[in-house]
Amino acid sequence: MAVVLFPESFSCGDTPPDNGEGWEICGEIYKTNPKNLLEPQIFDMVTLWRAYQGGMGSGILPDGGGLLDQANIMIEAFNIMSYAETRLKGQG
Repeated sequence: MAVVLFPESFSCGDTPPDNGEGWEICGEIYKTNPKNLLEPQIFDMVTLWRAYQGGMGSGILPDGGGLLDQANIMIEAFNIMSYAETRLKGQG
């Protein structure tokens, strides 16, 4: 979530731009740029999460058969992502 919310902080190479010990996210230090640890599919999930929040439509995704037309595990993942966003923005 930090990479998505604060992309400018991760737009450099593998070493921290301030030559410090690494990137701190929620109290954990990453010695290598966390952006480079992410699989491309992560950004697809973020797009779906934003769509589910209603930012790109109704807030319901077109996948039938689960809770509010979504699989429960996906809804739980969205809740975790929302919690992380709140925490990273210092609101929780």
